[in-house]
Amino acid sequence: MKSRTVIAGLAGVVLISSLAVGVAAKKTPPPGPFKVGFAGCPMFHDVEGGCWTIKMKGSTYEINGIKPQFDPKKRLGIAGTGTWYPAQGTVCMMAKPLTKIQWRYTRQRCGGG
Repeated sequence: MKSRTVIAGLAGVVLISSLAVGVAAKKTPPPGPFKVGFAGCPMFHDVEGGCWTIKMKGSTYEINGIKPQFDPKKRLGIAGTGTWYPAQGTVCMMAKPLTKIQWRYTRQRCGGG
């Protein structure tokens, strides 16, 4: 009788473990990607090797991946779009990183780069 109780207990543990694994496997993926529009003056932050960011509507976006690179000596604003993946990390850690960036200069005058 004692061995039946032990076997039943082990079977219960296996069942609960398999249910927990099944629930963990059904985790929903993060939302996104999101297409983001931006316009403004790029800002350089001398952290983690340097980060270029731009602020738009209360959010700060990292634009280190911008190609071709804009010329900060022109002191002009930029505008464009990029793709933000919420699960994507960055060494900058102070902004949401954008990829697939398309941009152009604007007439907005900016301070020093």
